Amino acid sequence: MNAKGTEDWFLNIYDEKGNDVFSIPNHYKTKEHIPYILQRYMLFYHYDNKLFYNEMLSDTIFNISSKGATPYMILQKGGVNLTYDGEIINNMLPVYVGVESERFFSIRFYYKRNDYYALYDKSTTSFKVYKDEKGIKNNTDGFMPFAPSSSYKEQFAGLIEGSDMAAWFEKNRDLKGKLSPELQKFASKEVTDNPVVVIATLKK
Repeated sequence: MNAKGTEDWFLNIYDEKGNDVFSIPNHYKTKEHIPYILQRYMLFYHYDNKLFYNEMLSDTIFNISSKGATPYMILQKGGVNLTYDGEIINNMLPVYVGVESERFFSIRFYYKRNDYYALYDKSTTSFKVYKDEKGIKNNTDGFMPFAPSSSYKEQFAGLIEGSDMAAWFEKNRDLKGKLSPELQKFASKEVTDNPVVVIATLKK
């Protein structure tokens, strides 16, 4: 990985036996700096038994296989200029945490010091953006926003930390009675409790 900014190769791909399969050239060389890796800005995700990735300065998501990196999807970033100066970048639109299902594609991105979640419907090409660091707005029952981290067919799955759930019920006491009995039982969650697994089927 291009941790210092001067490497010839951006990414090296190895097989399960440790053999070097192929390498992706580094097109964004800068002056050498202290090595750092910003994990959230490197987008890796799996879908349909395939591996995909998107580097923070690229508008293209690539499918990685033993044959190399093949363009899969282009993200239209609205003309936001991207630069790479070896430091934390302010005038960029970094995209991370991609999750894809049979119908939907979800991403999280950071812009002007705010977190956003976006949901793209592949069947209708509709695109919705939610300004919330916690996830996609729940407009079904008014419960907590949801941040998907994996998928299966048309469903998304993710975790809600016990501390976040306890804080939500403390802040939204007036909404507790409007929730279904299945959700009301989580009102007893404590800050130190284990996360809750959430499985969501998005609206048609």
